[in-house]
Amino acid sequence: MSGQPVSTRPWVVLVGGFLGAGKTTLILAAARELERRGLRCAMVWNDQGKDLVDSRYADLSGMRSGEVTGGCFCCRLSHLIDAMGELRAHAPDVIFAEPVGSCTDLSATVLRPLLEYSDTYQLSPLTVLVDPERARRMLDPDADAGMRFLFDKQLQEADLVCFTKSDLYPEFPETAAAHVRQLSAKSGQGVAAWLSEILSGTIVTGDQALEVDYAAYARAEAALAWLNLRAVFQPRNLLSPAMLLGPLLDHLDTALTAQQMG
Repeated sequence: MSGQPVSTRPWVVLVGGFLGAGKTTLILAAARELERRGLRCAMVWNDQGKDLVDSRYADLSGMRSGEVTGGCFCCRLSHLIDAMGELRAHAPDVIFAEPVGSCTDLSATVLRPLLEYSDTYQLSPLTVLVDPERARRMLDPDADAGMRFLFDKQLQEADLVCFTKSDLYPEFPETAAAHVRQLSAKSGQGVAAWLSEILSGTIVTGDQALEVDYAAYARAEAALAWLNLRAVFQPRNLLSPAMLLGPLLDHLDTALTAQQMG
């Protein structure tokens, strides 16, 4: 793949996986790689809340991006389509889309509906990223049932599974996934090869159909219990950032560890 795409139909690259798997880091590294090939990139970020750190991070990196907030891509497909439509004004060759970390059933709810827009977009296979250390914990017999449910479903529907952080974890556990790769966005290992593969059309998109117990899905998402909070702190006496944040983070670590959430 020399420069690749250069088409009036940009590629849409969906990158899923648990929070902390490295989705944002990979997308930004992939965008830089494609820019070196003379290609334009954009991205759509997704979150249940309304303040997306990823969007601001992308802006600081000079990347074009859009947002879908207040719900998953699967529940807000029209918002995703609108966001991609707005980004097309900048003539991107590739649009990356990062769903919420708890999402699954993306093949049925997002990819297959987007196939109806084949005159406007080209769809790459669904890539699911996996942190090797988290995978080992999820594969443990004592793993939380809700988290294991989401983890298994994400692997089952992936067209391509990529174990990340190969610079830290050169080995990864075996799974039943059909197409498994390894990469590191930090070191760059495997990123160019991953891009070449997903933009080649050699892997079928949306090929893995899921049977999802949506009651179990809802319980698993509820168990993740994220918090969106914005606060203003006004100290009575002047404090350096280290004096404020150090004790605060230590207290949070102690409290979370006590609740077995660390």
